[in-house]
Amino acid sequence: MKDQRVENNYSILEYILRAKWAVVIIAVTTFMSHGSFLFSERIGIDTELIIDGVHNFDKIGRPGLIWLSKLLGLSWFNLFYAQALTILFMVFIPVAFGYLFHVSSGHEEYSNVTLLALGLSFTVSPFWATQIYFLNQSAQVTLSCILIVISIWVTEKVRHDISHRWYYLILTFALTQISFSCYQVLVMIYIMGVAAVFLFSSLKEKRTLKQDLCWILYHAVIFIIEFTVYMIIVQNFYMSAGSYLENQIQWGNSTIAQCLENCINAIGMSLGNNPPYYTGLYGVFSLILLAVTVYQWIAHRNPWKNNSIVFFLVELFLIFTPFIFIFII
Repeated sequence: MKDQRVENNYSILEYILRAKWAVVIIAVTTFMSHGSFLFSERIGIDTELIIDGVHNFDKIGRPGLIWLSKLLGLSWFNLFYAQALTILFMVFIPVAFGYLFHVSSGHEEYSNVTLLALGLSFTVSPFWATQIYFLNQSAQVTLSCILIVISIWVTEKVRHDISHRWYYLILTFALTQISFSCYQVLVMIYIMGVAAVFLFSSLKEKRTLKQDLCWILYHAVIFIIEFTVYMIIVQNFYMSAGSYLENQIQWGNSTIAQCLENCINAIGMSLGNNPPYYTGLYGVFSLILLAVTVYQWIAHRNPWKNNSIVFFLVELFLIFTPFIFIFII
């Protein structure tokens, strides 16, 4: 049966108009943070090869970069066009995620403030200094982040009325295949997005424990199918040169104890103030998030049981998501 409580026809255009000043500030900050590199004649490693039409993306499990290059008109590489697309997509990524979280939570208040906090923390992240350096893929990868948002949004739309909208899942499968095969870490971005939507939608829908478990099962099954299809496709058609991640994986090359120690050390470094890539703020904000959650439960006299525990476990999982790749590698 269609659940009328969770329908939301709030368009992204309306969202942008309501939070227009936040979008403007995000755009200006993005330009100030990355404009000196993205609007210059400097190129990064591998970019000189793509200018000559040389790449091996179709041989290392990243065909999505080729597909999006054709879609964006980057098959014949233009440095300045790639730079312009990258900065445009960088501005729109937090707006897209902000809209997804906004409609999932159903909260109308403070849309400017929440989008601004999300957008600025995203835009100035040291991560982008290394990612956009590779201009041969920066536009495709940033666009893939937006495709992930669309995929999650459509998947949620289907969940609300699966009997009539089940065929929309074809679109989500197509978008995830493109995104996952552009950059493998985007799998973690997808998982993070789904976990965040679970938390936001829990505040809006007031689900029971059974409904929470069904929500998780629904998204888990879809993700497993999407990821399995992705692995089958790249393993059989786009991995003739092997995965570029294989040589980085240390499991089997070192002892289990040494690998676990490396994981712990890597996590510890990421939680500390270790320039240029780690500011030390992630651990602080994670603790604040947990503290606010506990305070809300105490203030509303909500005991630690049933779906409250599920909510807390998903929140812990969300916090841990950035470290998953550390354990994989």
